[in-house]
Amino acid sequence: MCKGIFQKMIDLDPNSNCVFTAIGVLKTEDEVKQFYKEYIEALKIKNDTNLSAKELAAKNVGYICGYFSDEAMRLWYETLNIEHPIFGKTYPTPEEAFKKGQEMGEQLKKTNKKKGN
Repeated sequence: MCKGIFQKMIDLDPNSNCVFTAIGVLKTEDEVKQFYKEYIEALKIKNDTNLSAKELAAKNVGYICGYFSDEAMRLWYETLNIEHPIFGKTYPTPEEAFKKGQEMGEQLKKTNKKKGN
């Protein structure tokens, strides 16, 4: 039986999230497309969110790409037509990302305060 690229990423580093591994390892559009297709299929089996497997895959991959180089982000974002769930297709500096995180934290505190949490 031939292993798919998704399983190969799991086997390559069983202690890491396979999406992190894939973004760090895969370098061609064909590899990225194949991994993403197999990742969506896996999420159809194991998905405990209210998102579809495709929506969840886009958010996960889009978010995790933010931890990688601009080159890796571009490859994945452009190949899959996805984006970071917070920053879109922009490439913020670490300072901009930190500031946005602070703003989101403050907004969450306000929301929780209104809810009585």
